[in-house]
Amino acid sequence: MKMRVYTEYKIFTVTEFDLPEVKTSDDIKEMYMKWGLGSIVFKDGTTLEDYFEEDHDNDQEFFKRPLELTFEEVE
Repeated sequence: MKMRVYTEYKIFTVTEFDLPEVKTSDDIKEMYMKWGLGSIVFKDGTTLEDYFEEDHDNDQEFFKRPLELTFEEVE
């Protein structure tokens, strides 16, 4: 299942990635982002550390911690 992540910093990025085949967005407990690398914590306790990388073209200081992160399934 393809997912889309909206990450708000002092800038805005949109990133798409594929979840493992056995997971859906309903399985996600939380996501977090640091230095442009996204990690996923699932409700079953499993975690995918640094599972996806944001689509952006440079590593500015403001990519360390986003102001907000939301996600949705891509149809």
